[in-house]
This record gives sequence, C-alpha cells and structure tokens, in this order.
Amino acid sequence: MNKIACVIVTYNRKDDLLICLRAVLGQSELPSSVYIVDNASTDGTGEMLAEMGYMGNGDTMPADPELHYLRMNENIGGAGGFYEGMKAAYNAGAEAIWVMDDDGVPEATCLEAMRPHLSNYDYIAPMVIDVKDHSRLAFEYCGEKQEFMQRAVDGLVQGVACPFNGILYSRRLVETIGFPKKEMFIWGDEENYNMRALKAGFRPVTVVAAVHRHPANRVMTAPSLLGPIDISQQMWRSYCRYRNAMYNHRDEMTLLGKTYVFINHVWYYLIVKHSLGWTFCYINAFIDGLRGDFTRLNRYKK
Repeated sequence: MNKIACVIVTYNRKDDLLICLRAVLGQSELPSSVYIVDNASTDGTGEMLAEMGYMGNGDTMPADPELHYLRMNENIGGAGGFYEGMKAAYNAGAEAIWVMDDDGVPEATCLEAMRPHLSNYDYIAPMVIDVKDHSRLAFEYCGEKQEFMQRAVDGLVQGVACPFNGILYSRRLVETIGFPKKEMFIWGDEENYNMRALKAGFRPVTVVAAVHRHPANRVMTAPSLLGPIDISQQMWRSYCRYRNAMYNHRDEMTLLGKTYVFINHVWYYLIVKHSLGWTFCYINAFIDGLRGDFTRLNRYKK
C-alpha cells in the first residue's frame, strides 16, 4: 500500500475548500495525509477549519488521515502553494502526491481507481469533468467526454492529463523533476510541470474510472488581428498568463511565431482596447517571458 499525501491549495474560497476536503476525507481509500496550503486567506479559512473540528494544536490536525494546515505569510499563488505543499509531503516521505485546487471535488472512488496504477505509472490523472454538467469535460484538452472515453484501452487513455487537477504523481517523478516553479504564481505553472515531466520521459495516463469534478474552463477570449487571444479583466492576471506562456514556449517557438504572437496581442490592446497601459503590460510580459524574469509581477498587483 503506497503512502499517499494529498495537497490542496486554497485562497479565499473556504466554502469550496470545505467541499473539497470532505470529498478527500470521504474517499473509499483514504490518503495517508492531507496538506492544506492556505495562501494567507482573509475570509476566515483557518477559523472555519477550527470550528469544523479539523484543526488541533499547531499545524497538525488530529484525524485519520493526518491533516496538516500550512498557512503562508502572504499569497504566493497557486504555483507557490503547490511548491510548498508538495515539498512538505515529499520531505515527510510520501511515496506519491495527489494534488488539487480547492474548487476540485474528487468522486468517492477517485483515489481507489488511480492507486493501483502506481505500480506501472508515475503520472496518473483522473478524468476531469464539469462540476455543473457531468456530461462534459471541464477543460477542452481532449475533446468531448464520450469521445475521450472511447479512446480508453483497459480503462486508460495514454498520453493525456489535466495537470494539478487531481493528479497523482509518484515520488520518483518528483525526485526527478523537482517541485513546481513557484515564481510563476498562477497560470502556466501546471503546464510547465507537465512539460518538465514529459521531457524527463514521464508519460501521463488518464484513468477514466477516476473522476474529478472541477468548474469548467473560465478563460475569456477576444478577437484580434491574427486570431483570438486569451484575456482577463485584471492586468496582473493577464501579465502572469502572457509571461508564463512565453516562458514555457520560448524555446520551441520560431522567430516568426514569436512575431506573430507579439503583433496579435499588441494590436488588440493598442488598436482595439486603446490602452497604452495594457499594451505595455503585454510587452513587458512578452519580454520577461523570453528572459525568464519573474521579478516584475508586484508592479501590476498594486
């Protein structure tokens, strides 16, 4: 029996966290430990956990499985949260680490369905479905749900995963590629971890009997000169998205591809949105991604 640690990253979503935590603690096969990484929430997350009886003295909650509450001094983003949680679980000797956001809800047999495959795989994913519409996948990473399920052979779809959404990583994988890149803060850190795993030779596999519910993809898009682009209503979020995307793909993109992306985004913000502020935000994100510079985020979070 593998010693599995569950890592849940949360920030100001105490109601979602409670649903997620109850789902984890209601598994037909329980993890050996649970690490709740709280990114300095201001909505009373810690107080709620105490009131619900999940917290004991210090950071360890007296329960089976053993629960740990790791409160950060500041919001270090999803990337930082997964870094800290996975590091704590790894250092405690976990043989596998099961990771998720606070708004994910694993079905009762999710871990039970994935656990046996640790003998053959290091990168095991559940099927991630829309929390509101169970007939659809939550993300458009592999087509329609029924078509996806038809691709399964012996209950497995090879080469596919939805990173950080209920993923089960082996200790060997974490030991080989390390922890998530915490400097990325949000958006793109899961893709970066997936790319590093693939580069190291770890091929993902999705277990269709393991189901993880999650809100559907909420990325907004806007038409631009050369095609639609992903946008956000908050400048700092867009900065993270653009910087991290460029960082992740800078080595594989040709000069023509980089030029195409640059013109498409600058056109939208300068000509369509008529905003020098947003235009320079994108330009800075583009340059910082190319350079691998992660020091400028606070300028946009103020």
